[in-house]
Amino acid sequence: RIASYTARMLNKGTTNNSRQEIEDKLSALKSSIRFSGSNGRISANISTTEEHLMETVALMTDMLKNPAFNEAELEKLKTADLANIERNKTEPQFLASKKLSSLNQHYEKGHPLYAPSIEDD
Repeated sequence: RIASYTARMLNKGTTNNSRQEIEDKLSALKSSIRFSGSNGRISANISTTEEHLMETVALMTDMLKNPAFNEAELEKLKTADLANIERNKTEPQFLASKKLSSLNQHYEKGHPLYAPSIEDD
């Protein structure tokens, strides 16, 4: 979960650019930068033109090297996740997926690849 939260926080602003400034720059460059994280890994995906590649890479570098990790943004993510967990507890598809994950569990609780049960969430 740490990798997921870290990835989700990377586009929330840096010490040099606010979240809005990053969004404005990406819009002007007709580019996008997406981060994702799971199982202790973070990956990045850039979509841009050859003309704007270096500027987009420079912006991504700033996002990776100088993340703001704003406490208020983190709290918003946590609040949204808790609401999703509660909502999912009544969703049959989610419950079935969690049950299947627990049946295929090969890792002990505490291992980075452990798939948490509904009770763990």
